[in-house]
Amino acid sequence: MRRAACVEAEDAMAFGEPSGDVSIHIAGCPSCRARADAVALATEAVLATTGAPLDDLSRARIGARLQAEMNRALVPGPPRRLMPWVAAAAVILVFGAVALLRPAPVSVLTPYVAAGTAARGGSAYLSLGAAIDRIQVPAGGIVRASIADHGRAAIIGPALLTVQRVSDREITLDLSQGTLIGDWEHGSGVALSITSQGLTARIVGTRFLVRAGERVAVAEGVVAVDSLSVSAGQVFEAGAVGPMRADDAALLADEASAIGPPMRTRPTGIVILAGTPDGALVRAGGSIIGPAPIAAVLAAGRAELVASAAGFESETKEVEIAPGATTTLGFALSLVPSVVPVVPVVPVVPPPRPSPRPVVVAPVPAAPVLEPTAAELYREAEAAMRGGDRPRARERLERILRVYPDDSSAEPALYDLARIAYEEGDRKRAEDAVDRLLARGRDPSMRESASYLRCRLILGRTEEGRWLAELVSCFNSFRRDFPSSAHDPEVLLLLATAWARAGRCDTARPLLDEYLERYRDHDGAKTAEEWRTRCGP
Repeated sequence: MRRAACVEAEDAMAFGEPSGDVSIHIAGCPSCRARADAVALATEAVLATTGAPLDDLSRARIGARLQAEMNRALVPGPPRRLMPWVAAAAVILVFGAVALLRPAPVSVLTPYVAAGTAARGGSAYLSLGAAIDRIQVPAGGIVRASIADHGRAAIIGPALLTVQRVSDREITLDLSQGTLIGDWEHGSGVALSITSQGLTARIVGTRFLVRAGERVAVAEGVVAVDSLSVSAGQVFEAGAVGPMRADDAALLADEASAIGPPMRTRPTGIVILAGTPDGALVRAGGSIIGPAPIAAVLAAGRAELVASAAGFESETKEVEIAPGATTTLGFALSLVPSVVPVVPVVPVVPPPRPSPRPVVVAPVPAAPVLEPTAAELYREAEAAMRGGDRPRARERLERILRVYPDDSSAEPALYDLARIAYEEGDRKRAEDAVDRLLARGRDPSMRESASYLRCRLILGRTEEGRWLAELVSCFNSFRRDFPSSAHDPEVLLLLATAWARAGRCDTARPLLDEYLERYRDHDGAKTAEEWRTRCGP
């Protein structure tokens, strides 16, 4: 009986917030509670990006790392049925989300920068710009968030920060793990309190650092910790106040130069930057954002992002940030060419020989031609696609599949081959590449991109007699498997209008109503309203 209840709870978690009865079971079942915590981290963690076709590939790469992180987060045992919760999105190693089963009184944390390194291999995007009440960050990750309208915080992983209490006069946060660097506004009339494993720090206005359960350091202003006063340059540790540690001072100084929260009076957009090597430092407008992969909310307009890493040449990306839009950028830093010192050659005069003999010079074999690596071939293919040179891109991608069939770039190469064929109108070649990609199945995160493209290919066969049944089946499967996909508004509208065009308004009406309820602000709302009017009440 308990096994059936666990299966019911798992299904409820996969498709939405559990009902009251299921929530009671989850609260009393340790394994279901652990799974619910993992689902809560994934449900609103992935930022569904839209835009250029390469964004699909970026989302797929993120999904692969998120899948690995989910596997680690769940209870021991083989991972199962995770993909309904994983929206494939561009590479980032920060893991945070809203807890579904443990809501705080008010959501006052608003993430605006998420970044991380390759320390753990898991990845996700926070729901940037959305107020939440819980942030969890893995080792090697960092999240920067606004605290209501009065301050900002950088949470360095592994960390867990939750909102405890909110009133007109005070906000209380709990840092149960990790490091928090805060900047709280003077004269706001609202105090900030941070509890951490028995410590309580009350801040009225200052720049400070809290290491969970260990110490509180102050760079500016004054912080009251357990009835003791800690001033600028001091630290509270082991029940006493002393001079600040050098490492804490350096961390506070580094964070002071980092990008601030988005200005509420200006329109903003989301920029995602990912590439190689992992951990490259990213700056925006000269200010440090953090290590790549990274996502950030920036003011709308032209921005200049610079990626740099030791031993590599820096790369600058200029981007026009549209209000409310998401832009995905990639980079591949080149190694700094090594300088070989020039040693003067001193000619050596051989001693005279009594009986010189003819010297036979053996032929020097030609140096072998080195095959480019899979990563080099893929970078060349991406460059060709950006330049509109599809034949060159196709040649490089097919070469990856021929020379490196087991490399991790093989499935992205198949996806790009399918997309190139689709754009050229070669449906047969596109379907072949999609089928090969789905048949391999080594990278679960590629399923969203490939499944979406497969549905688009079926949509292109509207002249065939059985197209409607096949299209409906494909779109329904896509929405079931990828409920958080960035393509969901488009797929839902195509599904609804397909039924309407076929004269099945009884089936189309609820789908059109769902679209208008969930996506009224999208560009397709006008089309949905027109079809809803045609179908009548």
